[in-house]
Amino acid sequence: MHEWALAEGIIATAEEYGRKNNAREIIKVVVVLGELQNIEREILEFALNELKRGTMLERATFVFE
Repeated sequence: MHEWALAEGIIATAEEYGRKNNAREIIKVVVVLGELQNIEREILEFALNELKRGTMLERATFVFE
Protein backbone atom coordinates (compact mmCIF):
# COMPACT_ATOMS: atom_id res chain seq x y z
CA MET A 1 0.00 0.00 0.00
CA HIS A 2 2.88 2.39 -0.61
CA GLU A 3 0.67 4.02 -3.24
CA TRP A 4 -1.25 5.79 -0.46
CA ALA A 5 1.97 7.13 1.09
CA LEU A 6 3.12 8.26 -2.34
CA ALA A 7 -0.23 9.97 -2.92
CA GLU A 8 0.05 11.77 0.42
CA GLY A 9 3.48 13.01 -0.59
CA ILE A 10 2.28 14.20 -3.99
CA ILE A 11 -0.64 16.11 -2.44
CA ALA A 12 1.58 17.67 0.25
CA THR A 13 4.25 18.67 -2.26
CA ALA A 14 1.73 20.18 -4.66
CA GLU A 15 0.05 22.15 -1.85
CA GLU A 16 3.40 23.43 -0.60
CA TYR A 17 4.32 24.50 -4.13
CA GLY A 18 0.94 26.19 -4.51
CA ARG A 19 1.28 28.10 -1.25
CA LYS A 20 4.79 29.25 -2.13
CA ASN A 21 3.46 30.59 -5.42
CA ASN A 22 0.34 32.21 -3.92
CA ALA A 23 -2.02 29.88 -5.80
CA ARG A 24 -5.65 29.61 -4.78
CA GLU A 25 -6.08 26.28 -6.47
CA ILE A 26 -4.18 23.76 -8.55
CA ILE A 27 -5.99 22.35 -11.54
CA LYS A 28 -3.45 19.94 -13.03
CA VAL A 29 -0.67 17.75 -11.67
CA VAL A 30 1.61 15.72 -13.93
CA VAL A 31 2.86 12.53 -12.28
CA VAL A 32 5.77 10.70 -13.88
CA LEU A 33 5.89 7.00 -12.98
CA GLY A 34 9.09 5.13 -13.69
CA GLU A 35 8.94 1.55 -14.92
CA LEU A 36 10.94 0.23 -12.00
CA GLN A 37 8.85 1.87 -9.30
CA ASN A 38 6.33 -1.00 -9.23
CA ILE A 39 3.41 1.36 -8.60
CA GLU A 40 -0.20 0.31 -9.22
CA ARG A 41 -1.41 3.32 -11.18
CA GLU A 42 -5.09 2.66 -10.48
CA ILE A 43 -4.54 2.53 -6.72
CA LEU A 44 -2.41 5.69 -6.81
CA GLU A 45 -5.03 7.51 -8.88
CA PHE A 46 -7.79 6.44 -6.48
CA ALA A 47 -5.74 7.56 -3.47
CA LEU A 48 -4.99 10.95 -5.06
CA ASN A 49 -8.65 11.55 -5.82
CA GLU A 50 -9.63 10.65 -2.25
CA LEU A 51 -6.88 12.70 -0.61
CA LYS A 52 -7.39 15.84 -2.69
CA ARG A 53 -10.78 16.52 -1.09
CA GLY A 54 -10.76 19.69 0.96
CA THR A 55 -7.42 20.86 -0.44
CA MET A 56 -6.43 23.38 -3.10
CA LEU A 57 -6.23 20.38 -5.44
CA GLU A 58 -9.92 19.53 -5.08
CA ARG A 59 -10.64 20.24 -8.76
CA ALA A 60 -7.25 19.04 -10.01
CA THR A 61 -6.77 16.37 -12.61
CA PHE A 62 -3.81 14.04 -12.47
CA VAL A 63 -1.99 13.24 -15.70
CA PHE A 64 0.23 10.16 -15.61
CA GLU A 65 3.30 9.78 -17.80
